[in-house]
Amino acid sequence: MNEELLFFIVEHDKVMRKIIANFLRQMVHDDVIPPYLELYDASNGEEALNLFKIMFKTAAETSSTYRDEPITPLPGRQGKAIAISDVEMEPIGGRELLQVCMDDKILRDMSFVMMTQNPDLGLVSDLGEIYQKIIAGHSQDATLWFNRAVNLAAWGRKDNNNSMLREAIDHFRVALKLRPDYLEADRAIQQLKFDIKAGMKGV
Repeated sequence: MNEELLFFIVEHDKVMRKIIANFLRQMVHDDVIPPYLELYDASNGEEALNLFKIMFKTAAETSSTYRDEPITPLPGRQGKAIAISDVEMEPIGGRELLQVCMDDKILRDMSFVMMTQNPDLGLVSDLGEIYQKIIAGHSQDATLWFNRAVNLAAWGRKDNNNSMLREAIDHFRVALKLRPDYLEADRAIQQLKFDIKAGMKGV
């Protein structure tokens, strides 16, 4: 049975949240990402942390609500979670959200994609420093390498970028080396090799 990818859209603008959600659904429709997909959203980092706590740090049988609606906790599934987060939010922005999650022994298994309308060197430097800490603390984490590979493969297929697909293969190989019984990684490598060859034949 396939487990759904869990996407969390963390963005203060409601319209932008809908745009991103529609974009992800279109990627499913175009077979860029697997059809096993669940979408959640939060309007800022504080709300996102509350949502993450419910989803990944609460027992599955617990009766939980989010925004006054019932929600089913999914403890242990944080390795399948991808947060797409805006940087500029109040009271907790994306940079702070990323740092808090990476310092948490459960939430650190999540993957993050950061968005901003105002990129600057200071921001890039800060995110780079956080990323290096993540690498240092998770270099032996097969799930993290697998999730990175999944993201690279999705964007590589979308852009028809073989270099990105090969990089995804390298990441899957690291995951497989760290966990030799990681059958999903092995299957993904074979599929990507097939995709690359098929793409070359179509040129």
